[in-house]
Amino acid sequence: MVCLGAGFPYAWWEDMCGLDFLLQTQVRASLPTPVAYLQQVLPLEWLAKYHGESNSFILKDCTYFDPASPWYSLSLAHRQLLAKGSANTRRISHYPRSEHTVSKISRVLSNLPQNPGRVTVCNGGGITIPADTTTTNPSDDVLIMPSFTGGRQVFLGKDATLEFALEKHWLAPVTRTYHVTVKVATAHAKDTGLRLKVLSKNAVSRRHDDGELSYILPLPYTKALWGETQSIEISLNSTYGAISLQREWTEMYGISIKEIRLQLCPDTGN
Repeated sequence: MVCLGAGFPYAWWEDMCGLDFLLQTQVRASLPTPVAYLQQVLPLEWLAKYHGESNSFILKDCTYFDPASPWYSLSLAHRQLLAKGSANTRRISHYPRSEHTVSKISRVLSNLPQNPGRVTVCNGGGITIPADTTTTNPSDDVLIMPSFTGGRQVFLGKDATLEFALEKHWLAPVTRTYHVTVKVATAHAKDTGLRLKVLSKNAVSRRHDDGELSYILPLPYTKALWGETQSIEISLNSTYGAISLQREWTEMYGISIKEIRLQLCPDTGN
């Protein structure tokens, strides 16, 4: 269903028109299994590819047949016949707003969190830092926004850095080892990682790299849902003043961050 913006006749995904996308969803809904789509629809398209046919007429508006592309035309006709059996065909053809989604958005808008979250420090040495407590100013690549799961989240675009202050009383004077994970949402399988830096108080105040520790935090592919990164070990003591998360300059895609979690490793040294 279209929840925001214009209807399917006006929508595009790269070179695929919205009507072609809509037809495909209706066909898949009418078939008993995902494999059935591969068995009943795709062989016609494979034949079209083998003969070098063009499917631009389908991608453009998905409404007519091209004598120069008979196999693609048959594929389109076959999909249209299958779509008639879809339970969603009649309802979606009118492009209604999704009442469930709209009501959910309304609830969020009526209860927007105004203040940043709070850092929690457990007696066992665990520290949870909400992403919206960042000391980095918002920009085009650093967006702080409400989260559907409560609280707020931060969108981190390419080349962007988030910095989080470390209070002295959170950490021991001696160096200890922590397991670090970040709650993230990623939408691209090509995301590789975040550069996590631990900055000394001197580095924070003077903005140079003295006393800086650097780590790579691998990113999972969460399919835009919230997930946990792999755990890495970092060393901290009360001489450090901040943690930063930075996108590698080669990364093209943004990610969302909900919180950073640090768990003190057992038997870390004095």
